[in-house]
Amino acid sequence: MIAFRVGQHWQREEVSATGPRDEFALELEGLNLLPGANDEPLAKTVLNLAEAVVALVDGERAGQVSLEHLELCFWRTRGVEVALSVIELSQPPKQLRAPVTIELPALVDATVACARAFLRDMTKHRA
Repeated sequence: MIAFRVGQHWQREEVSATGPRDEFALELEGLNLLPGANDEPLAKTVLNLAEAVVALVDGERAGQVSLEHLELCFWRTRGVEVALSVIELSQPPKQLRAPVTIELPALVDATVACARAFLRDMTKHRA
C-alpha cells in the first residue's frame, strides 16, 4: 500500500505568505521512502505531486516532484506500472534505494487522498 502523508505541525502555527511548511512522507507498506523531508513547502509539493501524476495518467512517460533535498522520479514502465526512484540532491546526487515498482491506479488513489486531506486541513486552518 502506498500513501502520502502531510505533517500536521503547521496547523498549530501562523501560516506564512508562502504557505505552510512541514514534513512530507511517502510510505510504501509502512516504510517512509523520503527520509529528511521535514521542512517542505506543502502547497507547492502537493500541487507538483498532483501535476506529475496527472501527466502520467495522460500518457507521459515520466514525472517528477522536487522537494528541498530530494527528488521523486516516476517512470512508466509496462502497462500501468510505474517505477519510483528517490534521489538525494547532495553532491554528487545519489539514488537512496533501488527503484520501487508501483501500480499507477494506486499512485493516483494515494495522490487524490493526499490532496483532499491537505485541502480539507487548509480550509479548517483558515477558518
